[in-house]
Amino acid sequence: MLDPRAMTDLCESRVRCNDALAEHPTIQVGPTWSSKENQVGLIGIINGLFGVDDRGYGPIAANYTTDEPVSRIVEFVRTPPPKNEAARNEVQDGQYVQREDKQ
Repeated sequence: MLDPRAMTDLCESRVRCNDALAEHPTIQVGPTWSSKENQVGLIGIINGLFGVDDRGYGPIAANYTTDEPVSRIVEFVRTPPPKNEAARNEVQDGQYVQREDKQ
């Protein structure tokens, strides 16, 4: 990623939004930490373009560093499948693909 800090700052930025946007069936919207106001971010809007799965998750997620004092986004990935499906899937070139059963 060319500029992980910029991507992190951009993707973690939130703006207040109205109830119409918050009630959209695929745009990811949530309340602020300090109040009940609706807010939306870039990944929530992008995921809204591509729909949601049965769990209500959009198809795009971000992976963060865990070994630094301040976490930052290091890559964007497809949202992982539910854990019960993860055992039947593997990652190839950043995409989840279903494994073929070998007997």
